[in-house]
This record gives sequence, structure tokens and C-alpha cells, in this order.
Amino acid sequence: GRTTTIGAYRGKAILLPLWASWCPPCRRELPVFEHLQALARRERFSVLPLALDTNPAAALSFIQKLGLARLLTFVDPEGSVASGPQSRRQAPFAIYGMPMAYIIDRQGRNAGYLVGEAQWDSGSALDLLRYYGQSDTA
Repeated sequence: GRTTTIGAYRGKAILLPLWASWCPPCRRELPVFEHLQALARRERFSVLPLALDTNPAAALSFIQKLGLARLLTFVDPEGSVASGPQSRRQAPFAIYGMPMAYIIDRQGRNAGYLVGEAQWDSGSALDLLRYYGQSDTA
């Protein structure tokens, strides 16, 4: 219900997963993000899932149906954060497919992205997030 900016998380690395209620692989990834958010409380990274649904109620209903009551998610119904090639406006984060996730370093720079489903709570993914959470020269 509130507006926030990625800048509010400066000083931590950010995993910015883009998802939507109509995306089947997103259904499998969202529980991982809930787990990662709990883990991230003790880490130097944050997990900020961003729903791209044009109807915020659809995104929130989807999360409730999945039983993810502890998942903090953000919604971008206007496409002001992420946009695809058919979008009316250009946003800071381009959408190349779904699901998709960006990693933003501690200085707020785009460190990279991954298109497709991933096991973000695997050892190698956690190592990557921790690297960007600790590194000043990512």
C-alpha cells in the first residue's frame, strides 16, 4: 500500500525478481523468495519481488492462494520500474522474459540479470548474493 524506491535499500545488494500471477514458473519461485527474505534479515542483501500485474489485487490474491503470508512483495501496475518492448513507457529495468531477476549491487548499479527460473536459495546463488552484498567494487 506504500510507495518505496530501490534507493531506500542502498548499502545492501538487491535481488529484484520480476514476476506475475499469469507466469507458471513464478509460482515455483515465489516460495523460494519468501525463504530468502527470512534469510536476508541476517545478510547484506535484500530480496524485493516485484509483481508486474496491472491489477495489484490479482497479484496479492495469487500470493494468498499460494499461502505465502510472510512474502513481502511490491507491485508495479503502471510499469514505472520494469517495462517490456511493447510497453508505452521506458522503465529502468527491461523485461526480456518471465520470470526474470536483476541483481543490483550495494551502490545501486545493475550487476546483471537472469531470464528464466532459478533456484535462488542454492549455495551458488547465495554465494553470488553475498558477494554483491559484501563487495564495494562489484
